[in-house]
Amino acid sequence: MFDCGLGSFSEGGSSNCTQCPAGFYCPYTDARVILPCTNGSYSSVGSHECMKCPAGNRCSNDGTIILPCLNGQYAIEGQGYCHDCPAGFACPYTTQALELPCTNGTYSLTGSIVCQKCPVGYECPLTSSVGTLCSAGTFR
Repeated sequence: MFDCGLGSFSEGGSSNCTQCPAGFYCPYTDARVILPCTNGSYSSVGSHECMKCPAGNRCSNDGTIILPCLNGQYAIEGQGYCHDCPAGFACPYTTQALELPCTNGTYSLTGSIVCQKCPVGYECPLTSSVGTLCSAGTFR
Protein backbone atom coordinates (compact mmCIF):
# COMPACT_ATOMS: atom_id res chain seq x y z
CA MET A 1 0.00 0.00 0.00
CA PHE A 2 1.36 3.40 -0.98
CA ASP A 3 1.48 6.03 1.79
CA CYS A 4 0.82 9.62 0.68
CA GLY A 5 1.59 12.81 2.55
CA LEU A 6 -0.88 14.48 4.90
CA GLY A 7 -3.86 15.95 3.06
CA SER A 8 -3.74 13.43 0.24
CA PHE A 9 -4.57 9.75 -0.15
CA SER A 10 -4.17 6.74 -2.42
CA GLU A 11 -6.78 4.12 -3.21
CA GLY A 12 -6.44 0.38 -3.53
CA GLY A 13 -2.67 0.25 -3.38
CA SER A 14 -2.26 2.81 -6.16
CA SER A 15 1.03 4.69 -6.25
CA ASN A 16 -0.84 7.86 -7.27
CA CYS A 17 -1.79 10.35 -4.57
CA THR A 18 -4.93 12.46 -4.76
CA GLN A 19 -5.07 15.75 -2.91
CA CYS A 20 -8.02 16.41 -0.64
CA PRO A 21 -10.37 19.01 -2.19
CA ALA A 22 -10.87 22.49 -0.70
CA GLY A 23 -13.63 22.64 1.91
CA PHE A 24 -12.84 19.10 3.08
CA TYR A 25 -10.16 17.35 5.09
CA CYS A 26 -8.61 13.96 4.59
CA PRO A 27 -7.34 12.54 7.89
CA TYR A 28 -5.97 9.29 6.42
CA THR A 29 -3.23 8.93 3.82
CA ASP A 30 -3.97 5.31 2.94
CA ALA A 31 -7.74 5.50 2.36
CA ARG A 32 -10.27 7.70 0.57
CA VAL A 33 -11.91 9.35 3.60
CA ILE A 34 -13.05 12.86 2.64
CA LEU A 35 -14.86 14.76 5.41
CA PRO A 36 -16.50 18.20 5.03
CA CYS A 37 -15.40 21.20 7.07
CA THR A 38 -18.05 22.43 9.49
CA ASN A 39 -19.55 25.94 9.43
CA GLY A 40 -17.05 28.48 10.71
CA SER A 41 -14.08 26.52 9.42
CA TYR A 42 -12.35 26.19 6.08
CA SER A 43 -9.60 24.31 4.27
CA SER A 44 -7.59 24.69 1.13
CA VAL A 45 -6.67 21.92 -1.34
CA GLY A 46 -4.50 19.25 0.27
CA SER A 47 -5.59 19.75 3.90
CA HIS A 48 -5.64 17.06 6.57
CA GLU A 49 -7.63 19.26 8.97
CA CYS A 50 -9.96 22.24 8.83
CA MET A 51 -8.99 25.55 10.35
CA LYS A 52 -11.23 27.91 12.32
CA CYS A 53 -12.15 31.08 10.50
CA PRO A 54 -10.01 33.83 12.06
CA ALA A 55 -11.69 36.44 14.28
CA GLY A 56 -12.68 39.56 12.37
CA ASN A 57 -13.26 37.64 9.12
CA ARG A 58 -15.93 35.78 7.20
CA CYS A 59 -14.98 32.55 5.48
CA SER A 60 -16.39 30.16 2.93
CA ASN A 61 -16.01 26.46 3.76
CA ASP A 62 -13.91 25.88 0.66
CA GLY A 63 -11.27 28.36 1.81
CA THR A 64 -11.54 30.46 -1.34
CA ILE A 65 -13.10 33.48 0.39
CA ILE A 66 -11.64 34.93 3.58
CA LEU A 67 -12.69 38.56 3.83
CA PRO A 68 -12.38 41.00 6.74
CA CYS A 69 -15.52 42.24 8.47
CA LEU A 70 -16.43 45.86 7.77
CA ASN A 71 -16.29 48.51 10.48
CA GLY A 72 -19.42 48.14 12.60
CA GLN A 73 -19.39 44.37 12.19
CA TYR A 74 -17.62 41.65 14.13
CA ALA A 75 -16.84 37.94 14.04
CA ILE A 76 -15.28 35.84 16.76
CA GLU A 77 -12.89 33.02 15.88
CA GLY A 78 -14.71 30.11 14.28
CA GLN A 79 -17.91 32.09 13.65
CA GLY A 80 -17.39 32.29 9.89
CA TYR A 81 -19.71 35.25 9.24
CA CYS A 82 -19.77 38.94 10.17
CA HIS A 83 -22.46 40.10 12.58
CA ASP A 84 -23.81 43.67 12.24
CA CYS A 85 -23.60 45.79 15.37
CA PRO A 86 -27.21 46.44 16.45
CA ALA A 87 -28.74 49.92 16.61
CA GLY A 88 -28.28 51.51 20.04
CA PHE A 89 -24.82 50.00 20.45
CA ALA A 90 -21.25 50.74 19.36
CA CYS A 91 -18.96 47.93 18.23
CA PRO A 92 -15.42 49.30 18.07
CA TYR A 93 -13.67 45.99 17.25
CA THR A 94 -14.15 43.60 14.34
CA THR A 95 -12.53 40.74 16.29
CA GLN A 96 -14.64 40.85 19.47
CA ALA A 97 -18.35 40.54 20.25
CA LEU A 98 -18.18 43.75 22.28
CA GLU A 99 -21.46 45.67 21.99
CA LEU A 100 -21.23 48.88 24.05
CA PRO A 101 -24.66 50.40 24.80
CA CYS A 102 -25.16 54.05 23.88
CA THR A 103 -25.81 56.34 26.85
CA ASN A 104 -28.62 58.89 27.27
CA GLY A 105 -28.27 61.75 24.80
CA THR A 106 -26.44 59.57 22.26
CA TYR A 107 -27.58 57.14 19.57
CA SER A 108 -26.26 54.76 16.94
CA LEU A 109 -27.71 53.13 13.86
CA THR A 110 -27.07 49.52 12.84
CA GLY A 111 -23.40 48.96 11.97
CA SER A 112 -21.90 51.77 14.09
CA ILE A 113 -18.48 51.76 15.71
CA VAL A 114 -19.28 54.74 18.00
CA CYS A 115 -22.35 56.38 19.52
CA GLN A 116 -23.13 59.86 18.18
CA LYS A 117 -24.32 62.84 20.23
CA CYS A 118 -27.93 63.76 19.62
CA PRO A 119 -27.98 66.70 17.15
CA VAL A 120 -28.66 70.19 18.49
CA GLY A 121 -32.39 70.93 18.34
CA TYR A 122 -33.32 67.25 18.58
CA GLU A 123 -34.17 64.94 21.43
CA CYS A 124 -33.07 61.33 21.42
CA PRO A 125 -35.22 59.35 23.84
CA LEU A 126 -34.16 56.11 22.14
CA THR A 127 -30.50 55.26 21.67
CA SER A 128 -31.29 53.42 18.41
CA SER A 129 -32.49 56.33 16.27
CA VAL A 130 -31.48 59.87 15.31
CA GLY A 131 -34.32 61.35 17.33
CA THR A 132 -37.03 63.89 16.78
CA LEU A 133 -37.06 67.66 16.37
CA CYS A 134 -37.67 69.50 19.64
CA SER A 135 -41.16 70.98 20.05
CA ALA A 136 -41.65 74.69 19.30
CA GLY A 137 -40.54 76.85 22.23
CA THR A 138 -38.13 74.16 23.56
CA PHE A 139 -34.51 73.49 22.84
CA ARG A 140 -31.75 71.09 23.62
